[in-house]
Amino acid sequence: MLEYKLNESAQVALDQIKYKKYYQTYWEKGKKVIGVGVNFSSETRNIEAWVAEELG
Repeated sequence: MLEYKLNESAQVALDQIKYKKYYQTYWEKGKKVIGVGVNFSSETRNIEAWVAEELG
């Protein structure tokens, strides 16, 4: 699962995946799910930070 944010934080993006349980359907089917939160910077126009975690 991927969640992107602009000018926030990668952790906020990952927390949204967990809070809204975007992974639930895949996890219930026995699939391994990795959540990845990515933050883009409008100033540098690039990835500023990212964080990943196994979910479930």
